[in-house]
Amino acid sequence: LNIYKLKKKYKKINISKPKYLIKNFIIDLEKNKVIGLVRDRMEFGPRALCNRSIIYKTIDPTINDWLNKRLIRNEFMPFAPVIRKELCKKAFKNYDIKDITLKYMTSTIDCSNEFKTKSPAVTHIDQTARPQVVTKISDLFMWKLLKHWEKASGEMSLVNTSFNAHEEPIICNENESIKSLLRGMIDVLYIDGYRIIRKP
Repeated sequence: LNIYKLKKKYKKINISKPKYLIKNFIIDLEKNKVIGLVRDRMEFGPRALCNRSIIYKTIDPTINDWLNKRLIRNEFMPFAPVIRKELCKKAFKNYDIKDITLKYMTSTIDCSNEFKTKSPAVTHIDQTARPQVVTKISDLFMWKLLKHWEKASGEMSLVNTSFNAHEEPIICNENESIKSLLRGMIDVLYIDGYRIIRKP
């Protein structure tokens, strides 16, 4: 990431590199910030799996209205959770540890009452969810972030939705993601350890 070039090209942004990245991420979530996350290589497949994702808290069921409007999506397009594997037996009914589809957010599963209470924003109207299950091995950063978020909020998961507006391709690089920040699609952008916000 060429910070000098970005600062020169985009005069309306502030860029910082937090010493404690996850702590800053948690603070932004607690302040109701919609976060854009860009890191490593792009995913290949039908779902964004936290390399090109928008992240938000799961306690606010109204996001199906206001966040979908921000993303120019229809209100009936539900959001999905990213969750640690260790919580899945408590979060979902009939959870099968061998079900590989849950790793890739490609199937739905019935939610427990506890999950529905703690993460209503990602519980569908039929009481199911379409989770992305992460482990220490599959995604250490998200695993740590989720563990800290559980402790800070009491929630069991985070919203993970693809980093794009409706009918637009997934964000590819820093320039596309910064443009999304400047147009108000997200409030904070994290790119490979850097935190970027709009100037007041």
